[in-house]
Amino acid sequence: MDRAHWRERLQGIASTYRETGAWNSRFAGRQQAYLLQALLTTAMLGAVLAVEDVLTNAAVTAAIASTAFVLIMTPRSVVASPRHVIGGHLIAVMVGGLISLLFASSALDSSAGDTRLLIDTSAALSVGIGIVLMGLTNTEHPPAAGTALGMVLGGFSWVVVIVLMSSVLVMTIVQRLMLPYLKDAGVKCYDRQSFD
Repeated sequence: MDRAHWRERLQGIASTYRETGAWNSRFAGRQQAYLLQALLTTAMLGAVLAVEDVLTNAAVTAAIASTAFVLIMTPRSVVASPRHVIGGHLIAVMVGGLISLLFASSALDSSAGDTRLLIDTSAALSVGIGIVLMGLTNTEHPPAAGTALGMVLGGFSWVVVIVLMSSVLVMTIVQRLMLPYLKDAGVKCYDRQSFD
């Protein structure tokens, strides 16, 4: 089959996606910007992971990756503002760290039979309390829920706290410097009053 045939098939598939709403209509004409933003996200995350081996705490690493995505691909969304990014992770670190020190650490160190229930309950509690506190302080940042979870499941570590918070600060600074050049990736960005 020749190139024309494949081009026609791909255009047909793209047309089907556009008609069903599955295709991001805002992507057209912005492919280069999105590719560069994806590369920037990759570079930021690569730099963070190269600085310190945080892979020992997969939940916290996933939270950092999710934050990188939010900052670069939806730069003008409410949850990408410095208040939400830094504040959300700070609350998650404090809540997850405190619950880890109070409950999960003793369960992990215990030689008692089944401590899994205590660890799971502590992890869920850290996410729930973190969500409430983020809501109360107007610092909602969805990836920070992974931080709270990771602080409990991975155990409290000052190294993880320092790496996480410094990574969040650096990524936020990079995002703010790049903001004039970044485009929102088709995600509808609502203001707070839209939900009230």
